Amino acid sequence: MPDPAVRPAGLEFRASAELGANAFALPGGSVVVLDALVELAEDDAEIVAVLLHELGHVAGRHALRQMLQASAVGLAMAWYLGDFSSLLAAAPALALEARYSREFERDADNFAAETLRANGLSAGRLADMLLKLETARQSRLDGKFGAGLDYLSSHPNSEERIQRLRSQ
Repeated sequence: MPDPAVRPAGLEFRASAELGANAFALPGGSVVVLDALVELAEDDAEIVAVLLHELGHVAGRHALRQMLQASAVGLAMAWYLGDFSSLLAAAPALALEARYSREFERDADNFAAETLRANGLSAGRLADMLLKLETARQSRLDGKFGAGLDYLSSHPNSEERIQRLRSQ
């Protein structure tokens, strides 16, 4: 479980039409929130829920751990297959990295849910925002290549996450 005493290095708000509604934690511990996410939120509690999710990543040092794991997995696959440039080496490494990242997403969801409840808010606030984010993502991907590649996604299935958060 992430350490709740860890504080973000900074909070930044940015605009990006290419990335749409999103927020993410950087390896140095800063959290970036994109303007489209703020516009998508119904109220401050939904933004707080997303911020708590990202703070879960900061507290768990997920970005740094992901970088280290990605490097180790890539090197191990290249050594095993004997070819550093092969797509064959990249595919299993990508699948393993996505699995690690999905675990980090579940940890961050749990961190946010526990912190929301400790402050008298429902974990459903994060679920509400996840539903909005998934709807926005689907509309951006509508008919585009990659819409069905959920098994390579860094995030667990959104419906599963939403149901789990609503049941907490």
